[in-house]
Amino acid sequence: MKAAYRVTSYGIVPRGRWAAAMPINRMFREGKIKPEDVERLDRAFSSTLSVLGLVDRNDPICEIVARKIIEIDATGTHDPKEIATVAIAQLRS
Repeated sequence: MKAAYRVTSYGIVPRGRWAAAMPINRMFREGKIKPEDVERLDRAFSSTLSVLGLVDRNDPICEIVARKIIEIDATGTHDPKEIATVAIAQLRS
């Protein structure tokens, strides 16, 4: 079975999808999050960016969003939709 992720010069990229090293992936590479959490956190991250209208994942604000997603996950909230909802509310306040 192939790994769900591959290592590229851009960082950790999900197989079957083209993506640059997003903040969540950079934090994974730096050892701040576990491999099994990447996909779940990436779903929350992508949902949050979409609602906030952020499309350039290299925008520094995306780093703030990624840190907020990880912070919320660390409190025990693990559902991507719930993480996104809480993150959006906190970032908008």
